[in-house]
Amino acid sequence: MIGGNGAEIRLLFVVPTRWTLPAKKGITGRLLPGATAAVLGLAQQDAASYLQGQVARIQAQGLTVTAQIGRGDPTTVIVEVAGQSEADLIVFGTHGKTGMEAFWSGSVAPQVSQRSHLPVLLVPLPESG
Repeated sequence: MIGGNGAEIRLLFVVPTRWTLPAKKGITGRLLPGATAAVLGLAQQDAASYLQGQVARIQAQGLTVTAQIGRGDPTTVIVEVAGQSEADLIVFGTHGKTGMEAFWSGSVAPQVSQRSHLPVLLVPLPESG
């Protein structure tokens, strides 16, 4: 679990539940509970695949990494996992918007930074081609 500089690397992917979906999606989740549960189940499978690929990529660089999938409200899960793991820093991969626009666009990062005492680092992700 120790990275190149002695840091522990932990990857977390949070999949919401039907009850923690954002407002517009939450309405659909309540109207179509079976379909929403199926979609969220697929999202969890996709998250597991994605994390498996990221773990392999990071391990190929000689680093040790752990990964987990959380379920629920992303902000709450991130803050709880960071606290339980005694994290020193929370890093978010960002895409799309840049700079302060991305930070204040309703994303999870500003919510986490308000609810956690830990510093938050935003890292731009490469565009997928």
